Amino acid sequence: MHKKNIPIIAIVGWSKSGKTTFLAKLIQVAVKKGYKVAAIKHTHHKIEEKKKDTSRLREAGADPVLLVSKGLIVMTKKMGEDAPLENIVEKFFDSVDIIFVEGFKSSKFPKIEVFSEKEGPLYEKDKTIFALISSKAVGAEIPTFSPEEVEKVMDFIVHKFFSVL
Repeated sequence: MHKKNIPIIAIVGWSKSGKTTFLAKLIQVAVKKGYKVAAIKHTHHKIEEKKKDTSRLREAGADPVLLVSKGLIVMTKKMGEDAPLENIVEKFFDSVDIIFVEGFKSSKFPKIEVFSEKEGPLYEKDKTIFALISSKAVGAEIPTFSPEEVEKVMDFIVHKFFSVL
C-alpha cells in the first residue's frame, strides 16, 4: 500500500461494460462528499499521435514531457513497458484522499467489477474484487450494487476504507 495509506480502488470489467461511465459518476459523488480524488486510466491505445510536438520532444530525448495549456497540465514519462500500478502511485500521488483506477485487472489492489453479461465474471477468479456493479442479479457472494446506486457504492467504500484509518 502507498506510504500515506491512500485507498487505491480499481474499477475493472470487460471492454464496453460501462467502467468509465460508472467511474465518472463515482468520482463526482466522491468530490461532492469532499474527497480529493485522483484517477488513473489504463489503456492499450497509443496516447498521442506521431508528429505531434510532445512526441517529437520525447523522441529527441526529453523525459518527462509536459504539455501545458490554460488550466491543464498533461505529463508523459517513460516508466517501462507496462509500469506496475504501485510505481505510478508512488511517483505521482501524495496530495489526494483516494485514487480510483480504471483497468489494471491484474493488480493486487482492491477492485470493484462492473459486470458484463457478454463475458465471464472476473469476481469468481479474483479475490481482490470486493464489490460488483450489475444491472441484474447475479447471485455473487460479494456486495452487489446496481449502476444507479453510486451514492451507496461511495458510502460502502468510505465505510470499508476510511473507517479503519
